[in-house]
Amino acid sequence: MLTTLLGALMTGLLGMPHCAAMCGAFATSCATQERPFGRTAAYHAGRLTSYASLGAVAGTLGATLQQARVVGLVLAALFLFYFAARVAGLLPEVGVNLPGVGRAIKAARRMSGPGGGFVLGASTALLPCGLVYAALALPIVAASPLQGSAAMAMMWVGTLPALLGVALLGRRIPRANRAARYALAAALLVSGLYGLWQRAPFSSDEGQSSCCAHEG
Repeated sequence: MLTTLLGALMTGLLGMPHCAAMCGAFATSCATQERPFGRTAAYHAGRLTSYASLGAVAGTLGATLQQARVVGLVLAALFLFYFAARVAGLLPEVGVNLPGVGRAIKAARRMSGPGGGFVLGASTALLPCGLVYAALALPIVAASPLQGSAAMAMMWVGTLPALLGVALLGRRIPRANRAARYALAAALLVSGLYGLWQRAPFSSDEGQSSCCAHEG
């Protein structure tokens, strides 16, 4: 489980520029309203709630594929390759537009106080996002709702510095140049694939744990 959590944390940390560009405006809007601390805290709590829920769903999906873990591994790798290509600027941002999310965001922006911040955070976390899709690769391979929620919580921790920094500065982080995007995409891909390898059914760690379980 430690490998899964560290992999999710690294995904969040390496994806900070993407997160700041995509959600920086929402974080800044919370920080510039009346009583910004409570609304900002509620906004990030809402994000955490949605991410943890998505992690539980992905972990459940992985558990249903337990008898065919290679399928889950391939699906997770596809998510990871997509996000790396997205960071490098080779693919557009695509995803599933859940019904009602846009209306919830508009309503949350009109709401005052922490309640509006929570709804805004929970709603924006459900917008199409390559970083989220890449992070969900780990819960799928972990094949556990609990580990899935924990992994997505760690991804959330990794994104916090970027969004808090954007909110404090009151502006977005400048877009990285092409070389920086390629370097970041490569780092994401390498760290993500390593995390998936550690969870793969044919990896040495997995084989040893299965052996030990059989002997016990």
